[in-house]
Amino acid sequence: MSKKLNYLSKSNMRAEILFYSCLLSEKKYRIELHKHPFWQLELIENSGVTWLQPKNSVVMSERSILLLPPGCSHGFKYSSPPDRLISIKFNWNHTD
Repeated sequence: MSKKLNYLSKSNMRAEILFYSCLLSEKKYRIELHKHPFWQLELIENSGVTWLQPKNSVVMSERSILLLPPGCSHGFKYSSPPDRLISIKFNWNHTD
């Protein structure tokens, strides 16, 4: 599911949700290395997710949180047991 939302707080910090999804997958698959001009937040409930980087990879533990800044090259490998995670992609700006 994806949705574009805008939030403005009293402190002039603005967040724009570009995409969010809740994933429950029983299949193995891979998202190749890529990068984009916005933030990405991954909330990983169980193991079976590997964070791919240009020179190495990290097997994520249960209940991990991964915050990727804009321009960070990354990918993911999903394996069994079934993956359960929430992915949020957003822009975050501070205005004076």
